[in-house]
Amino acid sequence: MDKKSHVHSSKLQDDAENCYQDAKHSTVRRFLSNNKCIVVPLWNILMWREPYYAGVVFLCISAMFITLSFVNLSVVTTVALFISGTLFMQMLSDAFATKMESKYVDEDLTVVCDNIDQTVLLLKSSFMDLYELKQTNPVAFYITTIGSGLSIAWLGTLISTFLFVYISVLVIFAIPGLIHTGKLNPTDANV
Repeated sequence: MDKKSHVHSSKLQDDAENCYQDAKHSTVRRFLSNNKCIVVPLWNILMWREPYYAGVVFLCISAMFITLSFVNLSVVTTVALFISGTLFMQMLSDAFATKMESKYVDEDLTVVCDNIDQTVLLLKSSFMDLYELKQTNPVAFYITTIGSGLSIAWLGTLISTFLFVYISVLVIFAIPGLIHTGKLNPTDANV
């Protein structure tokens, strides 16, 4: 009887997790569908659908960091840049809303939502693995954590923090395009 109730409990837990994922997916889709005129072209640029999109990504990130290097990096400035960027994106969305109605846009939006869900699940799984490592082998967890922190601190003493963040952002934004074009294979064990 105990084993049967455990199986039933596990099934209920799996069903609850599936319902939660479906609800989260619909929330992400609803949020992104309001801005699909911006999301889909940005997704295409991030995936390097055209050969020159890699340069567009590099130029946009470089322009953002050049702008940040000239302005005062206070909290008020950061908030003002975020608000003006949000307003600019909303104006672009309103301007191009009529041109983006097609079947391919909806398919691309579904792909974007699916990839966001997969990324969230991957991050959740990584944090759960890290938590499990902390519970099962605390020495390895602390060695990994302290070693990573010391490596980043050591690298920060060699180069400017601003340059380090710039290079990190470039690498992070290049990964999806490299994977999409086949230049980086995430399943390869040698990477």
